[in-house]
Formats: sequence, structure tokens, C-alpha cells
Amino acid sequence: MFFSKEYILLADIGATNSRIALSDGLNIVLKKEYMTADFTNMTELLHKFFSENGNGYRIRTAAIAVAGPIIENTVVLTNAPFVIDQSHITLNTPIKKAILLNDFEALGYSIDILTQNDYVEITNLGTNSGKTIGVIGAGTGLGAAILSFSGNTHTPIASEAGHMEIPININDKGEMELAKYLMKKKLYNSSEDIVSSRGILNIYNFLLTKKVKHNKNIRDEISKSSRKQELITKYALEDKDLLCTLCLETFIHYYAKAAKNLALASNCRELFIGGGIAPKILPALKEEFVDEFIKHNDLKMHELLEGITVRIITNPNASLLGCLNALRHKS
Repeated sequence: MFFSKEYILLADIGATNSRIALSDGLNIVLKKEYMTADFTNMTELLHKFFSENGNGYRIRTAAIAVAGPIIENTVVLTNAPFVIDQSHITLNTPIKKAILLNDFEALGYSIDILTQNDYVEITNLGTNSGKTIGVIGAGTGLGAAILSFSGNTHTPIASEAGHMEIPININDKGEMELAKYLMKKKLYNSSEDIVSSRGILNIYNFLLTKKVKHNKNIRDEISKSSRKQELITKYALEDKDLLCTLCLETFIHYYAKAAKNLALASNCRELFIGGGIAPKILPALKEEFVDEFIKHNDLKMHELLEGITVRIITNPNASLLGCLNALRHKS
């Protein structure tokens, strides 16, 4: 039925969820989501996808975004034992051309094709186009990319900025206490130990050691749940529990600090926030993020940060669209 037309396979492989989509070159026509933990490698996942969805489609080209550093066309995910090998894919599936991208490189490729319906600005500055752009996002881990401007388009440079050291203010008693707690628990490795899904839980567990008011029923519900982070943010956004609210505020505080470091390192004029967490906590980000983001002891740096447009990406297909755009640039 569909063999007269060739379709493109797009994939966004994260430590928790993996999304595979088919595109006709313009739009996404099919999308499926899988649990990454159910598979050991990309070829196995592709065989599952083809057996369920791909028999009616002619597919020879793929662009695959992966949450980890790409070394010689092979990736082991940073936060999951899942392997993507480019040559193994092309030898063992119908796909004959596959490009691998760091997940935030892929997200970066989406920026030039996003519309105003795909993001929400939390500053009041409007577009600062034509300059360097920073992209950062928290989900299972923390990712980032810098987009250089060539005069016509932006080109993302993949990074592992999520693994930079945690920005701790040694003059702040609360920040030092959190740092000491994480080190004692052997959780003090990089920024994503605070700015990520597990980071929310790390902050929550730290606050449990402090004298912070916490509703007993809510605490019991969270302790028994397999989706603790969702409940913490839910009760924080509903302003129903002081400890949950403080947890989310602390998370946003460090999120803004990590974003600030990326902005200063890249000297970007626009910053896009992606990842799975930001759209879910958008009301809190609107209230809390910018104040910390622009904070700096140096007046010139403070003024520089004040001039950066900050946007939250809300389109859940942004990375897949970035994969499609990357094929156009890399072909």
C-alpha cells in the first residue's frame, strides 16, 4: 500500500522512554513510544517497531537522537545499559543510512523550525535572532547544546554539559548543607544529580532530614509511590505542602544556575529550555526561574543575563523534528 513512497525513521532514545516515528519528509505520520529498559540495543528495538508498525512502509533512512556521547558511531546511553551501533543497524535492519545525534544536538536542530506555538517565553524580550543560542533541558538526566549562527541557520554543537560540576555557592549555608548531604550519600557527581528527575528526589530526601513542615498523608503517599517525583511536583504546584514546594523551588534554583552557566559560557542571546520536566512545571518556572537566572554579583554580567530571551519548549515532538532537520543539513 505504501511501497511507492519512502519514509524516514526518526528516533529519540532516552534513558527512560524511547520514541520512534515515521515521517513523509514534511510531517510525522506515525509515532510509537517504548520503555528503554525493555530492550538492550537499538537493533532489537527497531525489530520490535518494524514487526508492529513498519511492514507497510518503505524505510531506508534514519536519524536517531541518543542520550549519551557518540564515539565512533557507537553510543552506550549515559543513564541506561542500552547500546546504539550505527553499523549494526544498517547490517541488520532495512535501514541502509543512519545518522546518530546527541539528543540535545537533535533538539538544537529543531530550533530554527519551531514556531511560536511550540514554546512559551518566560521573559518579556521577544526574539533576539541571528545570534548564538543555548539549549538546556532536564529529564532523566540533564542535557545541553550550543547553537552557532552561520548567517542563515543555527548549527548545534553537542555537549555533555549536564555532567559539569554542581554550581554550589560556598557562602550559602543551605547550598553547602545540600552538597554535604549528596557527598555523604555518594550522589555528588555532576549537575544532573540535582537538575534532573532523580535530582528532584535527591532534594526531597535531603529536605526530609531538615525541620520542614510536611503533611503526613502526603509523605506517606509519596513514600509508597513509584512516581514520587510526579507527586512532589503535583503537590508543590497545588501549593498543598511546604516541603514539596520548597523542593520544587530548590530544583528550579539549581536549574536556573545551570542555565546561567551555559548562557555565560556560550554568550548566547536566546536560551531554550527543553526536556520532559519543564513543560510540566511551567507555572513555577514562570515565577521562579528568571530571578535566579539573571542574578550575578558583577553588574555587567547581570545586565548581560537580563538581555537573554528565555523560552520553554512545549512541543513534545521537537527532538524528532530536529532529527528530520538534521538529515537535511547532513545529507
